Amino acid sequence: MATQVERGADARWQSDWRRDGYLILRDALPAADVVRLRGIAERARDEWQAHSTADSEPGGHAYGPNAWSLLHLNHPRYHVGEHDDLLFVLATIAHPLARQVMRAVFGEEALF
Repeated sequence: MATQVERGADARWQSDWRRDGYLILRDALPAADVVRLRGIAERARDEWQAHSTADSEPGGHAYGPNAWSLLHLNHPRYHVGEHDDLLFVLATIAHPLARQVMRAVFGEEALF
């Protein structure tokens, strides 16, 4: 993950987040990491869609094969037998740049 951040980035991230509700961080991750994360996310989504039920999801909605809102990609149930993938997700989330972005956007240190 990139570690060099241009001056004023924190203020821009906060402004963009408030305006758009998302951020685009170009070149924050090497392309190979993005490919790996996408594969991990798709596998977790497939697992979730195949096994989620109304009883297992908040509010009893967004479950089953047509579900669209996967919560908590870092949940261990999505990574049974794929321990290295879970570690990769957690390491990416805890990277100093990711933590800087979260601190800028939310105004406090992320808790892990």
